[in-house]
Amino acid sequence: MIGQLNLNLSFVRAGCQFWPGLPMLGGVLPGGGFCHDRQGRPTLSGILEKPRVMCHNSGLIQDQTVLCRGIRGATVAASNTREDILAATRELLQRMVESNKVDREMVACVFFTTTPDLDAEFPALAARQLGWTQEALVCGQEVNVPGSLARCVRILMLFNTDKKQDEIKHVYIRGAEVLRQAPEAKRETP
Repeated sequence: MIGQLNLNLSFVRAGCQFWPGLPMLGGVLPGGGFCHDRQGRPTLSGILEKPRVMCHNSGLIQDQTVLCRGIRGATVAASNTREDILAATRELLQRMVESNKVDREMVACVFFTTTPDLDAEFPALAARQLGWTQEALVCGQEVNVPGSLARCVRILMLFNTDKKQDEIKHVYIRGAEVLRQAPEAKRETP
């Protein structure tokens, strides 16, 4: 299962529509479900052109495309202290959520990375402090590329949405805006 659409009792998985309680060809999915194509015909493959979900809301059924999209963000911590890493991460995460109107129920997972010079705290702790207790969070370290931006915290948030790719707003703050420059503008002549 890729995601659950709030309280609508419909599920997205491998591009199928799942109707809770109905048998699927060849068996019953966890929680029940039935897979069919865009014309409503039962299918064994479950492969559609785009994943979508049928939303049951107040007795009405509406067809909605739901895709997993990524939001990128980066910031610079003032120093390698617990407080500065958490403050920078909280600010970035909140801006990413606000800029994209992210419903936390639709978040699949969040990846946090830091440059090797930030090791005083796990940046994901900032999300936990903001109440992100059910979401999958993981931390990692960026590759130590000579000349790269120092004290940088990056976030990649994956979430289910009906937004188009060009509607996603990536957030770069506190000096990390330089990461969005064209590669040619950043490189020095060899």
